[in-house]
Amino acid sequence: MVKVRLLVIYILQVLITYYLTKRFANYFFTPLTIISLCCSLLLIILVNVLVKRKECELNRLINEINMSSLYGNDKSAYILEVNHQKDRINRIAFYLCCLVVVIPISLTIYQEKRTVNINDVNDFIKIKYNLDGKYRLVSNINFDEYKPEVLSEVGCKDNLIFNGVFQGNGHVISNLHYPLFYCLGNKGKVENVKLTNVNINLNQANNIGAIAYYNYGTIKQVYINGEISGNDTVGGVVGSNQGYIKQVLFAGTVKGNRSVGGIAGVATTQFIISESQVSGEIEGKLFVGGIAGELILLSENILVHNNLIEADVIGDDYVGGIS
Repeated sequence: MVKVRLLVIYILQVLITYYLTKRFANYFFTPLTIISLCCSLLLIILVNVLVKRKECELNRLINEINMSSLYGNDKSAYILEVNHQKDRINRIAFYLCCLVVVIPISLTIYQEKRTVNINDVNDFIKIKYNLDGKYRLVSNINFDEYKPEVLSEVGCKDNLIFNGVFQGNGHVISNLHYPLFYCLGNKGKVENVKLTNVNINLNQANNIGAIAYYNYGTIKQVYINGEISGNDTVGGVVGSNQGYIKQVLFAGTVKGNRSVGGIAGVATTQFIISESQVSGEIEGKLFVGGIAGELILLSENILVHNNLIEADVIGDDYVGGIS
């Protein structure tokens, strides 16, 4: 009976931990989660072994009482007391195992709440294990020696959206060949970071930008220089914007076919683009603008103001300084 209870407790623990990782948009199979679950299992096994050992001792004591010269009520009282001890031990074991359950659950919540320092590219790639986390860039990092695909899982892969906070602390990320994130959710934030020598050449891809393919969150105090090219919906900062962009400076070249802009390829629904600056060259064929290739006004919650455009905007049709 005890063994069944402990097994049920462990299964519930695994299920709760799995639910929390999915709730926080994290990966279940991370080293910390697996180690904590293994430690929890070992502790439960240890408790079970100790309980069995103690039960054997108490059963031997009952046998000795039965074989003793005690009679009547005295013998019954001793046996009853021993059985009470067995019940107490089982209850204590159950409570201990319930406490053990807290270990992986607490670690999962801790992973969600803590701020993680990013020292290098390998640290950055680990963001995919916790897309709701808080991250702080503590040194300059260079992506030049890494294949472009290393960034492809940081974002909307399998419908996982970055809803965390990435604080650049004024540090530099250089030689990007792929957007930094795939998708920023409405709680996602990227702030105070510099992207230099960006060289994103994805001519067959759509919704391309240095920070992200799609933005529903906040991008603030970001500096970007370099060259970005794609097919349709190409921007210096993001491909498609439905979020908040403020105090962003883009200096460089943006090229595409349709919907090409210095900040965003397309800005639609609810968005704000303010206090930003674009310089360099924006080139496309259709819908080309200094701020956005297309501004699709579907809501009153839209604001484009106090931006400076010092770029050459080149296109065939529907070309403008703003959009």
